[in-house]
Amino acid sequence: MGGREPTTGRRGSPAALQDPMIVGTMILVLALVGIVISYRANQGLPFVPSYEVRAAVPDAAELTVNGSEVRVGGARVGVVTGVEAMPPRGRTPAYAIVTMALETREERLPVDTRVTVRPRSILGAKYVDLRRGHARSGVPPGGLLPLSDARPVVELDEAFDVFDDATSRRVRSVVTDLGDGLAGRGADVNATLAAARRATAPLERVARAAVVPAAPLRRLVGGVASATAALAPAAPLLPGLLAAGGRTLGAVDAAAPATAQTLDALAPTEDALRVALTRARPVLADAAAIARGLRTATPLLRPVLARGRDALVAGTPVLRRVPSLADGFGRALDALRAAARDPAAAGSLRLLTATVRAVGGILSAWLPAQRHCNLMGVSFGNTTSALIGGGPDATELNGTIIVGEAGQDHPSAHVAERLHVNPVPHENDAECEAGNEPFAKGLAIGNPPGLQNGPVERTAPPPGVLERGRAAGFVP
Repeated sequence: MGGREPTTGRRGSPAALQDPMIVGTMILVLALVGIVISYRANQGLPFVPSYEVRAAVPDAAELTVNGSEVRVGGARVGVVTGVEAMPPRGRTPAYAIVTMALETREERLPVDTRVTVRPRSILGAKYVDLRRGHARSGVPPGGLLPLSDARPVVELDEAFDVFDDATSRRVRSVVTDLGDGLAGRGADVNATLAAARRATAPLERVARAAVVPAAPLRRLVGGVASATAALAPAAPLLPGLLAAGGRTLGAVDAAAPATAQTLDALAPTEDALRVALTRARPVLADAAAIARGLRTATPLLRPVLARGRDALVAGTPVLRRVPSLADGFGRALDALRAAARDPAAAGSLRLLTATVRAVGGILSAWLPAQRHCNLMGVSFGNTTSALIGGGPDATELNGTIIVGEAGQDHPSAHVAERLHVNPVPHENDAECEAGNEPFAKGLAIGNPPGLQNGPVERTAPPPGVLERGRAAGFVP
């Protein structure tokens, strides 16, 4: 009989692959092989030759066997296959020997290769960093890199251990506040980095100009050193200045909303200022031309000042004759008394008496302020100190910070909520209120409550002034 021969029993026939048992078994075997290869990947692929090297390190730093990587220049070249602790010997403290399985392309590693155990992430993972040396001889398979070629690494937790608890809390607070300040401001940070990138080219030009031998950098450093030496005698005044600055910053912090509005108004103010300066450039050019024209007259100022000095020297003897003038003034007063007895002068004398009484009332109010608060001495001292460049007490640093609020430069029917003004401060035997008012939040108009018994600066004539006054006859 004719017919086809059965194909199920033929070797290599596709019909054999249609058996579900055979197909499932093949898939299961392939899956197991993949799982084994994936599991063994950290230890190196199976059946792949490796180059084994050992290294002595001061601290294994929690390296894991068959889990920690070995890197050269940041590229993975092997894994750690063993960690062995070594006891101390003599002056050598305890250390560890790390066994590494490297790729064969790293064979004959130079004997002066540096070994460092570095953190892989902040979560605690570590890896071995190899920095190839320049020696011609290499480490044989199974060879050991000595402990002298290992470099210790300070861990992040060890670095923070140098701070005490209070400092650690403050660092944590600074990091938290910095994170809050940068949260949601990624676009602003990107814009800042872009602007900083544009500033690198000018900074590079400035740096190149600074390193030129002809640049006056040495004189600049010397000038800074001289300025620092000049500030050294004023060191005792710095604590008081810093304390006053702290109070000022506290006031600025309390006025944060007004400060924010002021900062928001700075941008249009800057634009207006730029326009004004652009328009004022011709005027400034004319002023510069006038100054250059006056430069020729500056040599004439010295003889003029010398003549003024000679005039003062010549006028001093004349002032000594003032007592004789006083005698004539006395005779004039006698004549005035005679005129006062005249009935026709009664009305004028009554007005003069009222004037004297008014002046007496003013002086009676002024005398306690001057005696207790040194009102005139401090006022004139600060004014002259600011005009002539300062004195040893640094009173020219006294000032007032005015924090504006949007809308206050226009007429309004309502008083600003944060307005502070004290038009008539109390200056008497009980208190010296001017300059010692405490900062108060919100609206504060008039005298603050309570007595403001703050410090009062005591002034004295400069050395030699009294002697010159006595020589001139002005001081008894």
